[in-house]
Formats: sequence, C-alpha cells, structure tokens
Amino acid sequence: ELVREVRSRGENDAEATELAGKVTTEASLQGNQLKISPYYELTKGQKWRVQEVNYILKVPEGKFVKFNSDNGWSMLRDLRLANEEINFWENPNSLWKMTADGLACANCPEEEKSGLSFEDFHTVNINGQLKVTIEQGSEYQVELRGEENNRKKVTMNQTDGLLSINTDSEISGSPVRLFLTVPVLKTVITNATDDVQIKGFTEPLQVNATGDGYEVKIYGDVSNLNLIQTGENKIDVIGNCGLLEAQLNGGARLEAEKPGVREAIITALTGSRADLLVREKLTRKKDDSSRIRTKGNPQVVEQ
Repeated sequence: ELVREVRSRGENDAEATELAGKVTTEASLQGNQLKISPYYELTKGQKWRVQEVNYILKVPEGKFVKFNSDNGWSMLRDLRLANEEINFWENPNSLWKMTADGLACANCPEEEKSGLSFEDFHTVNINGQLKVTIEQGSEYQVELRGEENNRKKVTMNQTDGLLSINTDSEISGSPVRLFLTVPVLKTVITNATDDVQIKGFTEPLQVNATGDGYEVKIYGDVSNLNLIQTGENKIDVIGNCGLLEAQLNGGARLEAEKPGVREAIITALTGSRADLLVREKLTRKKDDSSRIRTKGNPQVVEQ
C-alpha cells in the first residue's frame, strides 16, 4: 500500500489545505516496479509555500523489496530496520525482507567478528574512525566487527585500568564496529571517531569528545555526568541526569532534553550550542558566539 501525504504552509489552515491539494505528483506501478518521481509540479501562478510530498510505502510482513540506487535512495527518509548494525546505505543492490521487527537484509554479507581478551578496565580511549557501542554488563567483553582488512588496522592495548583503541590507517568500505561490555565505566575519551553509543550506566561518568563530525549518545539515568567537548561534535543525553557539568568549545553541540537534568553547570564558547531541560538550577557561562537554550524554568545563575 502506498500512502501520499502533502504538506504546505499558508496564511491560515484553509489556504494551506488548498495549496497542498494543488500539488501534482507522479507515482505508477509497472509490473512489480513502483516508480515515484522525485519531483512535483506547481501550476502556473501557484504560490510557493514550502510544499512537501511524502510517500509511505507499507510492505506486508514476509514480502521483499529492492530499492533503485539511481534516485530511489536519495528519496528515502525514514526506514525501520530489523538490524541497526547493518548499514542500509552501504548495501545498494541488496534485497530486503519485511519482518515483524522491520526490514531485514536477505543477501547482505555477514560481518566478520573477532573477540578480544581485555578485562578490569574502567577508562576507554578511542582514536579514529570506529563505530562504538559501550554497554553496562556483568562481565567484560570486547568485540570487533567488520571486514578483516579493516579490523587489522585497529590496535588495542591496556595499561592498568585504561583500554586504548587506535586506528592509525583510514578505514575503507564498510565501517568497523567496536562493542564493549563493562561492569563499571568511569571515563570515555573519543577523538575523531565515528558515532558512539554509551548505554545503561548510572554511576558518575566523564566523557571527553574531541574532533569534528561525529555524535556521542548517552542512554540511561546517570547520577553525575561531566562532559568536555572540543570541536564540531555533538553529545546527546537521553535519560535522567542528576548533575550535568559541561564545557563546550569550538562549535560543540549538547542536547539534554529527554527527559532532562536536575542541575546543570554549562560553559559554552566559540560558537557552541547547548539545549537543555533543567528542573532546579542552571549555572551558565557563554560568549557572544554561543547559545545556551533552556526549558523547565530553573533558577539561573550567570557566571
């Protein structure tokens, strides 16, 4: 089933509805191929009010679908995948089956894995292009996934409680994924990595993020969270936090609105931005190029 949704702005609801109704789009079924034009037309003299056309393709469970990589991929916006570890965009000619959990790749190559023996570490230092997932668990586990030639570019060593992971060479093709399970985590240091996820820790945690172009997501109810960000990276805190202390510099971004923090101490400098929901008290300092936006009506103290 294909559902079409058209949106438009307007001076009022009636005008927006009228403008949306005048948008002309093309979608046709030819055999087993669904063809959707990436463009839409406005009649001569019609107002431009940021009209937007969305198609929702409902695929029955058990059925297969394949996407045309010429222009079909550029039109995709929201996909539900059964396995988020498989990169949809890096498998352009694959066949996808709809399951109860979402689209599952029917013919993607399986990632190679290598388990590694490290334990009794509480601090992790990651340098280079790795996708990282760190989860709280009862036992230590360290696993690399990816093509063998790329996994060989990753080096690891442990000094007391510090586990260091480095990729000095450029990763080509599919990304390398690092999975860590740790009973206790105190500090995570990231430098020019790929995206990082930290899940399930409740004790005080420090995260130092350096470099541009990646995101760190922290899931869970952390009692105290200390963040130091340098560069155009982003940290997203998803969960309740007691005390959040953050220093942002060099275009860093911080979001902590879901559901928010009890108290926050924030410094934002050199084009940095922070969006927070603070329930009790916010202590803040920023320069003219930066922004700290707050929800929750806390007591505000300027530094």
